[in-house]
Amino acid sequence: MFKLDTTHTTYLIGISDEGYVGHAYYGRRLKGFGGKYRLRMEEPPFTPSVNKREKNSFLDCFPMEYSTGGVGDYRESCLNVRNESGSMGSELLYESHEVSEGKPALPGLPASFGERGDVETLEIVLRDTALELKVILSYSVFEREDVITRNVRIENEGTGSLRLEKMLSACLDMDNRDFEMLTLCGSWARERYIQRNRICPGKQLVSSTKGESSHQEHPFLALVTPEAAQETGEVYAMHFVYSGNFMAQAEVT
Repeated sequence: MFKLDTTHTTYLIGISDEGYVGHAYYGRRLKGFGGKYRLRMEEPPFTPSVNKREKNSFLDCFPMEYSTGGVGDYRESCLNVRNESGSMGSELLYESHEVSEGKPALPGLPASFGERGDVETLEIVLRDTALELKVILSYSVFEREDVITRNVRIENEGTGSLRLEKMLSACLDMDNRDFEMLTLCGSWARERYIQRNRICPGKQLVSSTKGESSHQEHPFLALVTPEAAQETGEVYAMHFVYSGNFMAQAEVT
């Protein structure tokens, strides 16, 4: 288990026995770890060790920390990879991790920054051995600011060419609490109007294909509990530090 703490929040990541990396918890700060039960791996028949023929059901229900397409998880994927033969599918398993002080720069990209003593960074290395594909999930914890940043790096360590058809920054699996989706739409000189609607089964999203975030759609999405206001309620939000084309989506299953 990995436990990332800011002043008021905790983010938990867990590793299954098979090596799948799962999202266990994000919310108010916890004193302890809370245990792997949050990953729901003991609920047969969705666990390969309980019923190996149900691996697809397991992959479609396990709260993936970084989901991939083409292997049995039929929710929205973060990563779609196609090999030279035209087949799409990748299965990422935990390989190693490293904790360091400060926040590494992102060469060629704008990014948040922090020095030793202000920020700690966890990097989790995942690998698809069939594709010889390496994926590094990077989490930087700004404890005093109550912010956790994420970025993803992908390295092809094989000899064959791979086509990246989709690569998203992050995903977050969580139980629905009658959430409403809050987004910021607008127009020129009237940017960032608050739009708030209850999420329902299916996919709801905001996006831009202009090569920039644009004034029509801001690269921000929040899930809020019905009673959420300026001083009350729960708010789970994600925001891009920078954006070209983007998609921010909530899916209820």
